Amino acid sequence: MNLNQAKNFLKKLNADGLMYHLEDCAVDCLHETNNVITKKQARKIQRTVDSIYESDLDWGAFGCPIGYCLHLMKLENINKNLQNICEDYYTHER
Repeated sequence: MNLNQAKNFLKKLNADGLMYHLEDCAVDCLHETNNVITKKQARKIQRTVDSIYESDLDWGAFGCPIGYCLHLMKLENINKNLQNICEDYYTHER
């Protein structure tokens, strides 16, 4: 697993609404507690997360995979806020 593959996996996880604290178990978080995916899917996610950590990648300014996930979530919130501002502007100004 290289850094680009890891980042792409985490981006997809976030885009699919499956972000969870990576130090927790994907099966516990995504299947048993929230029941948003099957146990098989959660196990596959966990294997990939394990692979990311085993690869001991240099995450630079993010520090670790969790730091990168926080960055993705922050970007997502910024994008939602900008979208809301634009929608408000075009709804009220026209």
